[in-house]
Amino acid sequence: MKHFYIFLLMLIISPAFAAIVEEEGQTPIIMGVEKSELHDIVLESDILHVGDDNYAQTSANSGEFKIKSAGPFYTRAFKMSEDALKHENYLVIGSIIGLDTKLAREMGQNKIVNSYSSPAEIFFNGNKISELHLNGDGQRIRLPNNLVRPGNMNEITIKAGKNLMQTAYIDYDDIEIVNLSIQSSSASLSSELVSDRK
Repeated sequence: MKHFYIFLLMLIISPAFAAIVEEEGQTPIIMGVEKSELHDIVLESDILHVGDDNYAQTSANSGEFKIKSAGPFYTRAFKMSEDALKHENYLVIGSIIGLDTKLAREMGQNKIVNSYSSPAEIFFNGNKISELHLNGDGQRIRLPNNLVRPGNMNEITIKAGKNLMQTAYIDYDDIEIVNLSIQSSSASLSSELVSDRK
């Protein structure tokens, strides 16, 4: 019984852990608990590649690209809860590579010498709400409450930037994103999700 109380104590101290509960003369029981946020909406758990598959080896982390491009933009529709306006809601990007903006070049994130791209653009329900200038992990973009459609379908679009030094044709900046989600500060968002890739 004492092991059970230790297990409960560890649950209070840490939201994610694994413990082995063992009684004399019995086979050990392995218990695992992982904290989860029921209000999070997973837009994409796999890799996204936005762009045109036309990139240099000197592009930021281009050697780590895993898949072919799905096109110059990505769109996903999802339903938010009726009480979404009571909370702060965010688009969360787990990780992004490939951005070749002027700032990314200045920060040494790529080895391109003579050109740079415009930043990738983030749209929420048809309105531009942010730009992506730097590669990295855990970027959070606030979704303005005046654009949220509570209890209805909402839409996120990510558009690739363009090579600003290329004038003969449109050269999209290839990027890859892993783990894209909508997170709320405290309330539950509907987990209902509708895919609308274009």
